[in-house]
Amino acid sequence: MKLPEIAVLIVVSGFRIPETGFVRSVGCLHVSGAVEQTKKKIYFFVLIVLERSGMSEVKTIYLAGAMERAGEYGAVWRSELTPHLISLGYDIWNPYMEEGKTGINVSELAALKKHDFKAYMQFCQKIVDYDIAHLLKCSAVACRIDRPTLQGAGTFGELTFCRINKIPVYAWIDLPGGEYDVPSWAMGCVTSFSTSKEGFYAIIPAAG
Repeated sequence: MKLPEIAVLIVVSGFRIPETGFVRSVGCLHVSGAVEQTKKKIYFFVLIVLERSGMSEVKTIYLAGAMERAGEYGAVWRSELTPHLISLGYDIWNPYMEEGKTGINVSELAALKKHDFKAYMQFCQKIVDYDIAHLLKCSAVACRIDRPTLQGAGTFGELTFCRINKIPVYAWIDLPGGEYDVPSWAMGCVTSFSTSKEGFYAIIPAAG
């Protein structure tokens, strides 16, 4: 008995077509022959076809840096960098844009710390869990190390996490003494760095 041709439709989430920049796309494949193939084998075949057709997994880059002690909570440099990262093919995870999703804004931290330290600690734990969960899904980190960064611990904690998980870190060291002002532990977690904004943009590789 000749087996009929079957159509397999797969929705591929997190893939992009470089020519169009689509982040979500649908792949449709007609499979002839052995219908008795397992779904796993058919799915594997579909992924091979998608790869050969020029589709590649979207890479997300995490924007690390001071917020609590930074001017405008670190929003400006992240906003300015975003179009460049998009042009390199990245999806962006910007902690500043996640403000409020954990139940409180950064601007409210100081008051909470003063009036209800237990609640403050619980919220800080929530922030750490939330940010680390997203950082773990990222392929790279773009980081600004400036004076407010040195006054906090969050950014260097994230860089340590990156080192453990082999996530590359591209840093803009925005300090008077350049790299010599950065703690040695933090420098040990950095993949590549520049002391200028232009150089920082240049060292971040394309997502492909």
